[in-house]
Amino acid sequence: MSKLIIFLALVLYSLTSEALVILQYHHIDRSTPASTSTSPEIFYKHLKLIEALNYQVLSLEQVLQYLKSQKMLPDKAVLITFDDGYSSIFTHAYPALKAKDWPFVIFINTQPIDQQFADFMTWRQLRIMSRNGASIANHSVSHPHMLRYQPGEDTASWEVRLFKEVSEAERRIKEETGHHYKVFSYPFGEYNRAIQDLLEKTGYIAMGQHSGAVTAGQTSDIPRFPMGGRYGETDSFLTKLTSKPLPAYELTIRSETGIPLIDGVLPLTVKNLVLDFTLTNAELAASMKCFVSQQGESTKVVESALEVSFETNHPLPAGRSRFNCTAPADEENRFYWLSVPFVVKNPDGTWAEE
Repeated sequence: MSKLIIFLALVLYSLTSEALVILQYHHIDRSTPASTSTSPEIFYKHLKLIEALNYQVLSLEQVLQYLKSQKMLPDKAVLITFDDGYSSIFTHAYPALKAKDWPFVIFINTQPIDQQFADFMTWRQLRIMSRNGASIANHSVSHPHMLRYQPGEDTASWEVRLFKEVSEAERRIKEETGHHYKVFSYPFGEYNRAIQDLLEKTGYIAMGQHSGAVTAGQTSDIPRFPMGGRYGETDSFLTKLTSKPLPAYELTIRSETGIPLIDGVLPLTVKNLVLDFTLTNAELAASMKCFVSQQGESTKVVESALEVSFETNHPLPAGRSRFNCTAPADEENRFYWLSVPFVVKNPDGTWAEE
């Protein structure tokens, strides 16, 4: 496909109202870890805002129909999701969602449910919710760091283990609830090209934990807005709920020396990153800002009226990081949003403890 055709398609896309947003919650509780918790009061406020703004709450089945058919996504639509399967979902979130007759998704780890871990739901509770609006989907068996090899593993055995994590969880979900969507939520939001390929070739659609509105046709890197801690505060929530996907193309991420990076895990030699992309109009390019985890606003380099680059300001720390890029969408105070996640190893090649 020529650059002209891609460009014209993106111009048309930028003029449409495609704006599906996926929200991601963990605990709905006041006493659980702050970074992954949303208080019941704030969660109820989120539901009231969704209703007040007349957003359409979609089911997982509806979202899959849009994504698999590559149809234009609806504007002002939201999918509500929960990860892990904590009991506070049943106690605090489910009654409020059931009262509104709204669908939602729970991505579960099957091991803690099978072993009846404290603070996790039971299969009985999941079956009750599955009959009342909940779609039960796959978050692996044991919630591993999927990027990491275990001692003695080679690539082949690593892939076998990961496939077992996914396929065994899918089997247990189908066995206990009858649900079999083949939709996967990456534990910790971590993935690379090899994991994406493994899921794609076995027929799975996959969702991350990097922020942004959804673009039609995404299948293995679907963004969701995390709502834990300060990320669920009212002003932040409204900006995210009303966001639109950034109409950008020719997006690349490279080292400061120009070496293109094709994976989400950075080589140890990479100290700084550059994010490049082309936008559909000069006004959007001029107003675009990008921020980097723990660094604040990144340095912007304008290559042309439509081409922009953003550079990290200093060497990246070990662990999970991301570029978050936004620009005004010039309507109802809405914003375009793009997030690009990546993972940095320690200098000695080990993984950061997170």
